[in-house]
Amino acid sequence: IARNLEGNIGLGIKSEGILDLDSIADQMNQLVFENSKFNVRLSGVGFRIAEMTSWIRKLSGRVIMENDIVSVKDIAGDFSGIKFTIDSTRIENMYKSILLSQPDTLKIDSRLSLGKLNYSSLIPIRDLLESDGTEIDEPDDSAEEESETPVFNYEVKGIFRIADIHYNDR
Repeated sequence: IARNLEGNIGLGIKSEGILDLDSIADQMNQLVFENSKFNVRLSGVGFRIAEMTSWIRKLSGRVIMENDIVSVKDIAGDFSGIKFTIDSTRIENMYKSILLSQPDTLKIDSRLSLGKLNYSSLIPIRDLLESDGTEIDEPDDSAEEESETPVFNYEVKGIFRIADIHYNDR
């Protein structure tokens, strides 16, 4: 997934729970999302995304996950020439609403800023979003069992800023 990894990544994990040996797989998500705390600190992290021309440099900040809440604090970095900062982001009820399909609302509150953009700096993002050229099989209408798509409510709010946008390299 990543090549040429550099920088420092610190990880703290605190978890407690009781698992029955015959149902560990069923209990693992609850242990991870509701009975654990993960604290990740990034300092000067950089890497190249494998098989792509994209890279991330000088990634620093903190990510905490506890009680089905993900908090992102003071993240800053450079994605293929696009400087970005995430002052704060809070994601609530990801486990309950998406993985368990409970009637909880996925909540996202974020403060995100991008630096100067020009059209040529968006090419790595386009490359990430484009397909690799393989054809996608059409769904078989005769299939007896349909896959369930999770349905959940969501609430997204926050602030998104871009410092400057240029179309031609001027």
